[in-house]
Amino acid sequence: MSLYIYLCVLFIVFTITLINWRSLIKSDLQPLFWLMISTFLVECVGAFYILIYNRSHPWIYKIYVVIEYSLICLYFLRILRAVNITKAIKLTLIAPPVYIFLLIAFPENFGYLNKYKFLLIAFLIVIWSVFYFRNLLDTSLELNLKKDPHFYINTGFLLFFGGSFFLMGLIFYIQERDMALAKSLYSINHVLNIFYYSLLAYGFICHSKSMKS
Repeated sequence: MSLYIYLCVLFIVFTITLINWRSLIKSDLQPLFWLMISTFLVECVGAFYILIYNRSHPWIYKIYVVIEYSLICLYFLRILRAVNITKAIKLTLIAPPVYIFLLIAFPENFGYLNKYKFLLIAFLIVIWSVFYFRNLLDTSLELNLKKDPHFYINTGFLLFFGGSFFLMGLIFYIQERDMALAKSLYSINHVLNIFYYSLLAYGFICHSKSMKS
């Protein structure tokens, strides 16, 4: 049930993204616009494979995670100003293409990386979000957080990637002992996704309203 609710929420968020595309494409949120487009397309292909072949696509999610992290990094490069932080983000962008190369060239030797790549990516995104909130606390400007799209977006990042980091780590541990329990726990990830994309959508709406005002 949580999967179907998640897919419905994702469709609504995708629709909101398309409605507000003009304001998003010309702002710091442009990478997240493309993130939502790619996410919706990937989930559609994934749902098709599950319905037709009763299994997930073997490669699409591996590639998607790399695209997802790259686009989120591009977003942070637009909103974070500290030179040391932006250098660190750029340095981590080297990892995704290296990961894809190793997975394609040496699947037997580096296939285990696929299991832990999300944990690393989630950990890094949480770090970048924490730096955003730190900058928010350090700024001398009075910000109206209720109308700040970045506040809601980074809250979504912390909620989803922080929660998923611990959840997926627990699932990886449990699935070696009880696969049925691990699969049942994975439904929690759909709930995290629902909150995550809802916060992204609200951030998009806040941005569009601020552009019109």
